Amino acid sequence: MRQFFMEETFKVIYPLLTVLNTVLIVTGLLYTIRHYRFNRTWSYIERYNSSDFLLTKKYVKMFTNQLNSFENDNQRKEYVKRLIDSTKDNDIEMILHLTRYVNLFTELGVAYKSGAWSKKAIISIAAVVISSWDKMETFIRVEQERALPRKIYNSFEDLYKIVKRKGLHEK
Repeated sequence: MRQFFMEETFKVIYPLLTVLNTVLIVTGLLYTIRHYRFNRTWSYIERYNSSDFLLTKKYVKMFTNQLNSFENDNQRKEYVKRLIDSTKDNDIEMILHLTRYVNLFTELGVAYKSGAWSKKAIISIAAVVISSWDKMETFIRVEQERALPRKIYNSFEDLYKIVKRKGLHEK
């Protein structure tokens, strides 16, 4: 009788333990994904705000000031082309910093598309995405014209379009 009672109890408890185990595994997995997203979010924000990245932002500022000195898009594009083709050390350094800057936002676009960045995280930096795209669009377009296939920096552009289309920068 005792053995029968234990067998019946086990038949009831075992499925409940299996369900509980599954719930705990799924909960742990969801928390792991959330933690991963949180860490990725902060790593990008820290990178953008790091003292090391300040020099890159300075070069972007110098670049945009120079671009704004031209009267039209054709002159701006020609300037970018000359800059990219230049063999002068200062110009090469400028291009390296501009590329670094654009690559950060390209990585953010890839992270968003892959789900590593949440909509909340994108909302928090939406204005920076818009501003950065506006500063770098001429550079990006010239690079895209030269690249084969022309998909270079598409993830940055896609991120910009998502933020702009959904009005995330206005929230």
